Amino acid sequence: MNLRIGLTASKPGWQILLKQEGVSYEIISCFSDIKYSDLSALIANGFNSLKQRDNILGYVKSGGAVLVDSEMSSELLNVNMKKFRIKFLIPEKNSIYSAVGLVDIYQNGFIPKDGDITSLDNGLKIKIKEIGKGIVLILPFNVNKAILDISTSRRKFCFKRKELPSERVSKISKGEIRRIVRISLEYLHHIQGLPFVQLWYYPKGNKNIFSFRVDTDFCKQKDTKALYKICKKNEIPGSWFVETKTSMQWLADFKNMQNQEIGLHCYRHRVFKDYDNNRKNLEKGQKILEKYGIKPIGFVSPYGEWNYNLGKAIEDANFQYSSEFSLSYDDLPFFPYIENRFSKVLQIPIHPISIGRLRRAHCTDEEMWQYYKNVIVQKIKLCEPIIFYHHPSHKKFDIFDRIFKFINEHSIKKFDFAGLYNWWKKRNKVKFNAILENEKIVIESNNFSNDFWLRISSAKFGNSITQISPEIDLRNLEWHKKDEIISLPQDINHIRRFSWRDFLYDLEFIRGKLHQWKNQ
Repeated sequence: MNLRIGLTASKPGWQILLKQEGVSYEIISCFSDIKYSDLSALIANGFNSLKQRDNILGYVKSGGAVLVDSEMSSELLNVNMKKFRIKFLIPEKNSIYSAVGLVDIYQNGFIPKDGDITSLDNGLKIKIKEIGKGIVLILPFNVNKAILDISTSRRKFCFKRKELPSERVSKISKGEIRRIVRISLEYLHHIQGLPFVQLWYYPKGNKNIFSFRVDTDFCKQKDTKALYKICKKNEIPGSWFVETKTSMQWLADFKNMQNQEIGLHCYRHRVFKDYDNNRKNLEKGQKILEKYGIKPIGFVSPYGEWNYNLGKAIEDANFQYSSEFSLSYDDLPFFPYIENRFSKVLQIPIHPISIGRLRRAHCTDEEMWQYYKNVIVQKIKLCEPIIFYHHPSHKKFDIFDRIFKFINEHSIKKFDFAGLYNWWKKRNKVKFNAILENEKIVIESNNFSNDFWLRISSAKFGNSITQISPEIDLRNLEWHKKDEIISLPQDINHIRRFSWRDFLYDLEFIRGKLHQWKNQ
C-alpha cells in the first residue's frame, strides 16, 4: 500500500500546507489511474467533469479516503449545502481537534444538509460521509483561499486576565488551519488502519526549536548592549534586525557581536504600498550594513507588515528569508505565493506578542513572564517552533533572562533565523515515498541523512519519531501515547468579542506610525 496523498488540482494554498507538514504527495494528472492501492488519501480540491468526479467517487467506494473542503464538496457529493458566515470556529472539547484552538476563518462556509452525513466535530463543523467501503471528510471552509489570504486585523491572544494583549496580525489563523488539515489526513489514514507518515519538522528528532529575534528600531546603544549581554550569558544565538537610520553611529557594535546573526529591519521604519519605495528602503539599509562588513540574508519588516510589492522587493534584494506576522504567525515556515509562483524567500512566522503589547495591556512583570511561560509550555506540547521577538528599547531584560533560562532547562535546540532558514531549505528538498508492507514501511528517498527523521502515527501504536531509513519495522519503534489534549479556556470566544480597547489600540497604532514617519 502506497502511503501517498493525491491532490486532484494544483492549488498553491494546499501545497503550502502539505510541504509544511512534510507529507508525501502528488498532483493527479490522470483521474482514470486513481486506485485505492496507490493513494492512502485523496484531497479532492478540483475537477472539471462528471467523469473525473465519478473516478474520485469510485476511489472512495473501493475503500479510499477523501478530504474535501467547501470549494468542491457540493460538486463531489451532489448534496444540498447550507451557507453560513464563518468568523471563527472553536473545536469541541475532547475531540481529535481539541488542541487546534480558536480558528479565525472570515469567509462564507458551507455544510451539507444530507441526513447520511455525520459530525466529526460540531464546533469546527467538520462532517464525514461513508460511501461504499470508503469515507469522505468535509471541511466547511475554502482551505486554498484561506491560506492565500493576506488581510490583517487586530487579534487578542489568550491569557488568564480581563485585559488581553493584542496585535495586528494575519486575519486568518493559518497555523490552526494547517493543524486541522494535518489532523484530518491523519484521521483518514488511521480509520483505514494505515500509519500516517510525515517528514519531521526539526533535525535529528528534536521535539522543538527556539529562536529569538531582536528588532532594533529606535533603540539606544546601552539597551542593545544590555540585551546582548543576556543573550551571551544564556548562549542564545539571537538574530538582530537593524534599523540603520537611528543606529548609524554605533553599527560597529552589531558587527562585533559574537554568535549572533545580523539582519536588516529597514533604513526608514516604514513599509510602503509600492514596489519602488520598498526597494529603495531595503537597498539603502543593505548598503549601510555592507559598509560595516555585514551582508544580511534575512529581513523583517517594520510593524510585521507584508504586501505583494514588499514581498517582490525582498526577493529582488536577494534576501533569503523574511518574517512578518501580518502574513502568518504561530506557524511553520513556508514560501509565500506571489504572482502565480512560489516566492524564493522563506517566510518564518513568529509568536507576535511582544513585551510592548503586554505592557500596553497593563501586564505586570510577573504576568509578562507567566504569559511567555504559558506559550512555551503549549508549544512544547504541540511540538511547534518557539519564536519570540523583542525591542531593546522596551527593556525588561530580566524577563528574557528568565525565558532563556527556561529554554535551557528544557534543553530545547536553539537556532538563529539563518540556521532555521538553512534547515528548512534542506528539509524542503527531501523527497520520499513510503510503502506499507505488512508491519514494515519501505522508504524510497533522495536523502537518508541522519539529520532527517520521520514522524509516524498509528491508531494501533501511537506516535513515534524515528530516523529516516530504507526500511522501518513498526514493531520495533519506540511508541508514545497520542498527542496530548490541550484544554482551551471555557470562555475562549471572549477573545473575539469587540472591545473599545481594540479601537483605541488601532488608533494609537496609526498615530504612532504617523509620528515616526514625521520625525524620520
